[in-house]
Amino acid sequence: MSDRPPNAAATIEAFRAFFEDATIGMAVVDRELRYVYVNRALALRHELPAQAHVGRPVAEIIPQHWERIEPLFRRVLDGETIADAHFSETLAPDSGERRYWVSSYYPLRQDGSVTGIGLLINDVTSLQQAEAALRVRTNMYSMLASTNRVVSICASRDELFRRVCEIAVNEGGFRFAWVGVPYLDTMRVGASAGDDRGYMQAIEDADLRISIDPNDFRSRGPMGQAVLRGVRAVINDFSSATIIAPWREHALRAGLQGSAAFPMRERGRITAVLSLYAGSRNFFTPELVDALGEITPALSTALDRLALEDERAANEAVLLLRDRALNATAEGVLITDARAFDNPVVYANAGFERMTGYSGDEIVGRNCRVLQGEATDPAARATLRRHIAAGESCTVELVNYRRGGEPFLVRLSLSPIFGSTGAVTHFVGVLTDLTRSTGDSLE
Repeated sequence: MSDRPPNAAATIEAFRAFFEDATIGMAVVDRELRYVYVNRALALRHELPAQAHVGRPVAEIIPQHWERIEPLFRRVLDGETIADAHFSETLAPDSGERRYWVSSYYPLRQDGSVTGIGLLINDVTSLQQAEAALRVRTNMYSMLASTNRVVSICASRDELFRRVCEIAVNEGGFRFAWVGVPYLDTMRVGASAGDDRGYMQAIEDADLRISIDPNDFRSRGPMGQAVLRGVRAVINDFSSATIIAPWREHALRAGLQGSAAFPMRERGRITAVLSLYAGSRNFFTPELVDALGEITPALSTALDRLALEDERAANEAVLLLRDRALNATAEGVLITDARAFDNPVVYANAGFERMTGYSGDEIVGRNCRVLQGEATDPAARATLRRHIAAGESCTVELVNYRRGGEPFLVRLSLSPIFGSTGAVTHFVGVLTDLTRSTGDSLE
């Protein structure tokens, strides 16, 4: 190994090569804040040859950032080192794309005095984009997880729609979200969340409500198409999409740049659409749309569950009303099970209890013969047995006995109830107290 000192010229040449070939931007600025040296990476960033920088003020090359950079340069000329100053700019007004970089500034000294500034400029756009994509994916996973939790606990459609919109904004990172529900030939708002800056009111005032009439131009946007075609629909750039033209001005004024609509089904029929809005162009990548598409099956399952619960509640309400009506009538009503041994009573209304003195608990599970006695006409009994065996309707008058032993004359109308196979499953009997209707006593 040689002990000879390195050749100064070789060292300078090596440094010059390093300076020129570095992938990060590098430059030297003098005390008058003019470029002295600029490497190729920075020249390419400025879209200006390196030699064209030399001698020109920094303020002239990057005027859009000068207001912020000048105070930093003044501090460096006073001997301070400034590391990791973050900057960004829009590449083109219509593109919506941004470039990000981190700059560091170092005082260059000679004989103890600061004679200039060394600049290092590192483009971190790809890193920022990767971090943004990761945030989006993280937000989607959070949104999906939260949606899967709430779909199982929401007690109504209104609650489901409201919670999903809130999750989309608070966890999914969307600018605005709303659920549209078909109503006649338009879509009404089922729920919404986020900042639309008056967009929904503006399109309402302009009579641009979403239509589901295929002949109406207002049906051509994502939500209208989601209903009419039954598929998710996406627009990534409101400024250039022709089908969004009627709404473009209002959307862009509200800062909305793109949207995606996802149909929700209830028992196979589209009954709602989730519409999500982004504040930047090209937000809805295919991967993101596929991830969001996983939400709609869960929402559709929740709608099916709520429909079933509504149907069950409606049936229960009808049964309750029917039971109250049966209990309010003066006639006694019995239902017996023709499939069970000895045709036992399975239901007795309050009118039966008032008429006979037997409570429902006392009569259920027993045959109606408990009401008969020595004065009951055998021929009437035989008629009943014959029609029951044949599964036929009949009406007879016969003497029954109240719980205390008092005889009374009743008219019994008996009718069979048929099951899905056509076989008799039950009989319903309606008893009218003829003794009390005439005022006569059998004793």
